[in-house]
Amino acid sequence: MSPSSNPPPTRSSAYIKQESYALAVKDADCAIAIDPSYVKGYYRRGTALLASGNASGALPDFEEALRRCPGSKEAKMHVKACQDILKRQKEGDDARPGGALPPGSPERPAINNPLHSAEASEYFRAQYNPAAVEVEASYSGPRWEQCEKAGAKPTREFVEGLTAHMKDENKVHKRYVLGILLGVRDLLSRDASLIDLKVRKLC
Repeated sequence: MSPSSNPPPTRSSAYIKQESYALAVKDADCAIAIDPSYVKGYYRRGTALLASGNASGALPDFEEALRRCPGSKEAKMHVKACQDILKRQKEGDDARPGGALPPGSPERPAINNPLHSAEASEYFRAQYNPAAVEVEASYSGPRWEQCEKAGAKPTREFVEGLTAHMKDENKVHKRYVLGILLGVRDLLSRDASLIDLKVRKLC
């Protein structure tokens, strides 16, 4: 059965436009399982993987799309783009003292599902702990006393004060910025469409 009239390929394309890359990959997987010769399935899965920062995963899909459709300029362009990205990543690893960061190192923890595990939340809160950032007495902006606690939500007074503070073009203290970012991360980690991106440290 050809997936040309099947919902998954259509949804995959729509998910890519919505930047819901994990869902796009899932539907492309389904399309390929239905018909392994379906070129757009490989191309769309590769597109979603590349857009989410996974060039090594995207490259085989673009190569397969190009193998099945040798005249595709888009597939050729994306194969080269993946190769260039992987080359730059390797050069960055080679330039870093000691080479690439090994899984399980303090800078790259061995987490099977970085976004959705309690281990990940503990790791990020240990590395970026708002409580470790002192708020100077001279800081005149709003204060959020519980921001270092996991699951803590900003108070209404803090949000209203923050809005007024930023309208006057004032800066928010980094302690509270960290608290907000960690809260957003915890919230988004429960979204099935979110994909983790590994960022290498070069120095």
